[in-house]
Amino acid sequence: GKSFHMNSVVRQLWEQNTDVVMVDTGNSYEGLCEYVGGKYISYTEEKPITMNPFRINREELNVEKTGFLKNLVLLIWKGSQGTVTKTEDRLIDQVITEYYDTYFNGFTGFTPPLREDLRKSLIIDDRNRSHQNPDETEAQREERLERTINQIEQRRKELKVESLSFNTFYEFSVQRIPDICSENSIGGIDISTYRYMMKDFYRGGNHDKTLNENMDSSLFDETFIVFEIDAIKDDPLLFPIVTLIIMDVFLQKMRIKKNRKVLVIEEAWKAIASPLMAEYIKYLYKTARKFWASVGVVTQEIQDIIGSEIVKEAIINNSD
Repeated sequence: GKSFHMNSVVRQLWEQNTDVVMVDTGNSYEGLCEYVGGKYISYTEEKPITMNPFRINREELNVEKTGFLKNLVLLIWKGSQGTVTKTEDRLIDQVITEYYDTYFNGFTGFTPPLREDLRKSLIIDDRNRSHQNPDETEAQREERLERTINQIEQRRKELKVESLSFNTFYEFSVQRIPDICSENSIGGIDISTYRYMMKDFYRGGNHDKTLNENMDSSLFDETFIVFEIDAIKDDPLLFPIVTLIIMDVFLQKMRIKKNRKVLVIEEAWKAIASPLMAEYIKYLYKTARKFWASVGVVTQEIQDIIGSEIVKEAIINNSD
């Protein structure tokens, strides 16, 4: 009777002027949604739920937004249960920051302090190399270092971002990641796997619309929305990604609208309760209450909640 009970709960919330957003996997709320004149959105192959999470204005660029995009990129690259190293986490964070900096400000060249930092890094790399040229003079070394810095600078100048979308981020990142690794002598980054996994959502890929087409902007004003994603509940890649972008839609609504808001995640929450998503779920739970909003998960197995360290940390500790 959990869905019967939740129908009653969300109907009362809606009648009390609460914006309701639901993520469902079993058509449990279609009747209620129709009754209250809400928006019912089903995921189908012909008409997938789409969003352009990379398209933001300068004011929206903050730690929260870059954190969401980083999680999204890592989710595509590593999968929901994948292990992410600190280096990979930092790398994607840097690429996202540079991507937006290139779009909003452009890159005209290194500042003198950045040139000096790069020069010091190159000197340290020289020292660590086992095969150094003993015949190289100080002047020749300085000339070589200057030439290397100029080459790195030129490569950065050639990278342009004309518009914001997953497509342009993919193009920027596959060029920039090898350069960052080279400039900082970072090894062990599997750029081939990164390219292969990301390409699925790039122009011409199987899911090229998912992250490149704007979501219906009228959803912001809708007071009762049900996202029905039963069609992809067994897809290990699409399911957590679509759930994640729906959660981000709720975050935007939550921050801007002044009335009470509620996000109800049915069985879909199991797919996102992974090590990769732990921080994002925790953030959602901690932040919602500050904006007169609440997040609820629906399950019929008590073990689902108490059996997961991630859920225990994120959900139980931040619930009344």
